[in-house]
Amino acid sequence: MIQANELRIGNYGHTLNNDNDQVVTRFVSISNGIGDIVDPIPLTEDILLKCGASLVTYQNEKINSFFINQFRFQHEEQGYCLFGSEWTIGEPFNYLHQLQNLFFALTGEELNVEL
Repeated sequence: MIQANELRIGNYGHTLNNDNDQVVTRFVSISNGIGDIVDPIPLTEDILLKCGASLVTYQNEKINSFFINQFRFQHEEQGYCLFGSEWTIGEPFNYLHQLQNLFFALTGEELNVEL
């Protein structure tokens, strides 16, 4: 489940429809208790590419990095990290809504997600 204070309008998450099937939902409003019915969408290479990321593989590092605009993200043991010139910045994250929130905090713009 996602903590309600982690959600912003425009975030994506998994919810159940009337047939109890899990569906992707983009939130247009947030109310008390919504975090109890929302599961996060795990970040995968496919999801990152649907966010407009470009994949760069560094042969000498054997590491895949993803670029969205000028920001470099790299998968570490605990999750994805924003990568500076020599080190990772901030806490690792594993879910789409966390990437959306970080992108908005850094740019003031919504991340374009094509799910």
